[in-house]
Amino acid sequence: PRMAETAARRMYQREAFMLELICTPVCGIARGFVNPLMHPTCNRSSQVRPSDPAPHRGLDLTYSSAAKAIERFRLQHYSTFSYVHGFSGLEKPVYGVIDAWKDTPITAAELAAGRYPFSPDYFAGAERTAFEYIRDHLGYRLEARQTRFDTTARHGGTLHIELELINRGFAAPVNPREIIFVLGHASGAIFEIPSGVDARTLQPHRPGDPQFQPIVHRIAVDAAISADLPMGEWSLNLWMPDGRESLRLRPDYAARLANDVAWYDIDGRGVGRLGSILVTDADG
Repeated sequence: PRMAETAARRMYQREAFMLELICTPVCGIARGFVNPLMHPTCNRSSQVRPSDPAPHRGLDLTYSSAAKAIERFRLQHYSTFSYVHGFSGLEKPVYGVIDAWKDTPITAAELAAGRYPFSPDYFAGAERTAFEYIRDHLGYRLEARQTRFDTTARHGGTLHIELELINRGFAAPVNPREIIFVLGHASGAIFEIPSGVDARTLQPHRPGDPQFQPIVHRIAVDAAISADLPMGEWSLNLWMPDGRESLRLRPDYAARLANDVAWYDIDGRGVGRLGSILVTDADG
């Protein structure tokens, strides 16, 4: 019990320290993330107090900085962050860090100025808060940028597939998961085409790149089409299963693309549809 108590205390202290790193009062503007509406005059008297009937909207840097948090999340490749501490809805009825992030609007112009990752259509038809941006970009956020493939494949021939992926998140996937192309036929036949690429290699940008330029990851395969594959139309899909055998055929554990891509289950495989191909006999 004493060891467990000590471990729990150390975990709590570590989490409190991480929150302190992010929420330490700062006078000034986080580098590359400028919005005068988010940065009122540094004055501790303007902090939100538990006695206030309603917290002010907007973020005061003397209390907590969404800009500073986002910068740290990107630099340190955060995959997770505790939602419990600093949120009045779960911990204490006190306006906290998470509450401030929820009340802080964020724009595409601000993110672009700081070279923070986001999709061109992330703000399409919707206003965003700092909390939503952090929530949506913790860990990986994989998008299919472009897909090229043969629309027709003959028995005895090869099928060429190329896929470009961009990771708009703060980090690469943590767990092993291979990128696999899956062909599905109306008869129930399934044909898996491994790419040999581990999703853990899909970094959002090159380490040390001061411009944080997004990496375009290109994946290409050439698959042999055997004569026993049923002829007709096949769906072409992307599958990124969990690397553990017990979870491999659990659709809810497969990674999904952030694009507006149709998602469905092919016999336990959670896949995103990329298109369709036609398989013909050798004579075409």
